[in-house]
Amino acid sequence: MRGLFISNVVPWPLAAGDKIRAYHLVRAAAKVMDLTLVCFAYDEGEQRDLDAVAPLVRESFLVPRETCRYRTAAQLPRARRILAGLRGYLHPTRPVLFDAWESKEAQQLVQRLACRRFDVAFVEWLGGMPLLGSLENARRFVNLNDVLYRRLKYRLTRTRPDRLTPLEGLEYLKLRRLERRLARLPYEFLVCSEPDRQAIGGGPRVWVVPNGVESLPALPAPTDASNECLLLFIGEMSYAPNVDAVTFFARRVFPTIRRANPLARFMVVGRNPVDVVRALDDGSAITVTGAVSSVQPYLEKANVVVIPIRYGGGTRLKILEAMGHGRAVVSTSVGVEGIDARPEEHLLIADGPDSFAQACLRLTRDSRLRARLTAAAYRLVRTRYEWDSIERRVQEIILGDHAEPPGAEQNGARREHGLAAKTMRDIG
Repeated sequence: MRGLFISNVVPWPLAAGDKIRAYHLVRAAAKVMDLTLVCFAYDEGEQRDLDAVAPLVRESFLVPRETCRYRTAAQLPRARRILAGLRGYLHPTRPVLFDAWESKEAQQLVQRLACRRFDVAFVEWLGGMPLLGSLENARRFVNLNDVLYRRLKYRLTRTRPDRLTPLEGLEYLKLRRLERRLARLPYEFLVCSEPDRQAIGGGPRVWVVPNGVESLPALPAPTDASNECLLLFIGEMSYAPNVDAVTFFARRVFPTIRRANPLARFMVVGRNPVDVVRALDDGSAITVTGAVSSVQPYLEKANVVVIPIRYGGGTRLKILEAMGHGRAVVSTSVGVEGIDARPEEHLLIADGPDSFAQACLRLTRDSRLRARLTAAAYRLVRTRYEWDSIERRVQEIILGDHAEPPGAEQNGARREHGLAAKTMRDIG
């Protein structure tokens, strides 16, 4: 079999969730087919990162992000830049992300490669779907790390009206219309969780492939039982749901914890912290580290890993990582979406600021509870969420029989066909 994998990131180093997932999808596919890899890159320095993945694939190509419309538009004079942005946002049905990722160089490269007659073709993000248009003879897969309209809906409902524009409301409506119809298209989709699967319409062409983790070979020793407690958050700190999570925790949850335990500390570990996150660092109780070479030393010191995520989709790598390293977790209901973890058995779940604070305090004070939860969570990760088993699932999907599309013989088939055709035109 011959396969083509198109990614909006170079899947190395494994320092962010999108890179980690892309790397393991590439590795899974490369084990069962002759794989060609195409990646978008910020600069030529990422060629060294691509070299680390090169042994997995037959050949690889870099497409400069500077060729994407969202980057070329940034170089225009201000007036033309505004007009270029409005052009995408004001389209009545086509989401702006397809304009943003449009690259003639990428289109031409994929068209040249398409002459090789691939059996399977992947794109690693929704904005890459138009690149599959010239690969009609292949099974075409689209990976969705998130369902974008769900994320945007949260922003629209939680942001002050004077900080929003009508364009954001229009974009939400366009994304919702598109993503709810995805399952009708002649593609197959990989999503991270069952809620994400249902959000895009479900059906036989939508496969749940959760995120995973490389867990430690044995359950680590518990943290010491001193009065000091270290609460840890790990994540990409330019990602909007993570920014919302840590600011919510620092401003509305952590003060309650500090009043009960003045020795408590909160540490935010992750690259690219935006200004609002950097401002949380007070030099004592709250620390923002920025990028680190390894998160393991921080996990070893933490008493509790907090996941105060309030919106977004996918499967939280940060939860799996904490569980695989034997650390107790407090999460919101949204944060644990897509993971088959049960409250009071594998972790604690709380959604309000007061209940979240009390759950953290409960775990820091009760070493027996921490030990019970971490042991059960570690077993869960080892049996369900290690990358080796998830990669085998991806290989089964690739090698299995083609899933039947919603049939032309079903009731309402003509209407379904019309909706799918309109959606395909929106994708472009």
